[in-house]
This record gives sequence, C-alpha cells and structure tokens, in this order.
Amino acid sequence: MIFTGEDSLNRDEEYKNKVYNISVFTIKKHEVVGGIIRDMENPEVRKDEVVERAREVIRENLEAVQQIAYFTWRKTLQKRKKSSIQLFSPTIPTITPADDRR
Repeated sequence: MIFTGEDSLNRDEEYKNKVYNISVFTIKKHEVVGGIIRDMENPEVRKDEVVERAREVIRENLEAVQQIAYFTWRKTLQKRKKSSIQLFSPTIPTITPADDRR
C-alpha cells in the first residue's frame, strides 16, 4: 500500500488453524499505513463482522441498482426524444433558398 498508493485493503487470512480479518488502510499516502487484525473465532467479533459485511453488501448492491436505474432512465429518455423528433419531423416544412425569394 505504501508503494501502490491504495487506500485500503481488507481480507481474511488463516494462521495456525484460526481465521483473522486483516484491514490495512492508508494514513499518509506512500508514507504511513495503519492496520487492524481481528480474530474471527471470537463470537463478538463474528456477530459485528457479519452485520458490517451485510451492510456493506447491501450498500454496494444499492449503488449498483441506482446506477442501473439511472442509465435505464437516460436510455429511455434518449429513445423518447428520438421518437418525438421522428414524429414531428415530417410536419416541419423545409425552406429552400428558392422558397425564401417569394
């Protein structure tokens, strides 16, 4: 992280038949990082971790759904504009320079 400039890293690692969650985060880019290591075998940590991970998944899914809805709305709007233009195009008269002289 010091070399790559990443903001954070979070992963589970197994060590001596125990699972640990390791979170590393940047404090000062390319200079200082901090970290937290949690024993996932601890029931209190597990409960909190499950709740936090569920919230994170929900938040990520909500963002994805919002992006899909936004792009779908934009595409629909673009299609409506195009169909409106096609609907009204034949009714708009075209003026040529010869018509302008009359």
